[in-house]
Order: sequence, then structure tokens, then C-alpha cells
Amino acid sequence: LAQDLIQPESPQESELEAWFDDNIDRYQPPDLVTFTHVFVDPDKRGDATLEDARKLMQNLGDEEPEGGKRQGDPFMLQSYYPERTASEVAKLFGSGFAKSLMALETDKWHGPVLSGYGVHLVYVHVHQKSPPPEYDQVAEKVREDWEEEKRQKLNDQYVASLMDRYEVVVEGREGEAE
Repeated sequence: LAQDLIQPESPQESELEAWFDDNIDRYQPPDLVTFTHVFVDPDKRGDATLEDARKLMQNLGDEEPEGGKRQGDPFMLQSYYPERTASEVAKLFGSGFAKSLMALETDKWHGPVLSGYGVHLVYVHVHQKSPPPEYDQVAEKVREDWEEEKRQKLNDQYVASLMDRYEVVVEGREGEAE
């Protein structure tokens, strides 16, 4: 019932800019990765999956990713992924695959890299670092977040002041340990 009974005062622009500077990580766009993969299907290859993946890696060598499309096993999704965030990759391949992918160096094949589907050989084309956010681009979101944080603090203070007015006693039932 006490939620939002007290509204925060409107902030000055300089206060919002300072708050943005203190919380800039909240507004940092994610880095992007562009990659191609070759799938090695453990359902098809069984115990030979990892060995087959190693052989495919040797065959790929320094070959450009186009050649990789002719190797490996059929895969239900695409083989080329341009400008994807780690979270987008994780939704498709799992968080372990995404974490591994974001750590790989560019312009060469890597593998085997495991996912929920199986084994992949991965060529990372580009790791694109996102530029730091500019205040002007996220000013409205900064204002909303600042107001929400202030509103939450005011609500917490109000509830604490109410609690100070009362003595709370918790009594145990007969025969129960307190």
C-alpha cells in the first residue's frame, strides 16, 4: 500500500549525467561477433565424433570459411552468423558455446567447440567491440532508471519509518521452539 506514496523530485540534467557516469555499464551495448561453423554430429558419428572433428580441422587448415560449408554434417540452423551478441549466440547454441566463442581469436578455425547440439569447428571473422554509450542516446532511459532507483529508496525509507513506530513480536505456538 505504501508503494510510490512519495515521488522523487525532478532531477537536474547535471545530476542525471553524473548518475549516468556512475552507472554507464548498464547502458553499454553488447559486443558483437561474426562467425561461421562446421557441425560434427555426435548422433551420426558416435564415439568417433571428436576424432572426426580433429581430422576436419586439419582439412580446413587456413581455408576460408566458404570451403568449410562443404564439410561437416547437416545442421538444422545456418552456418554463418553475422554480428551476433553473446546472448543471441547463447540462445541458439548454449551459454558454454557462446562464452567459448567470444574468447576465440579472429581469422582462423578453432575447435572442437561444444554446444548442446554437438561439436563445432568455428571460424571467427570479426569481434566487434561496441563503443561506449553516449548520454544523449540513452537520456530518456537514464531518467527512467534514476527515477525508479529514487522511488525505491523513498519507498524503503517510508517502510522503515513505519517499522520504527511499532514493536514486532513473534510468539511461538505452545510446544514449538522459538
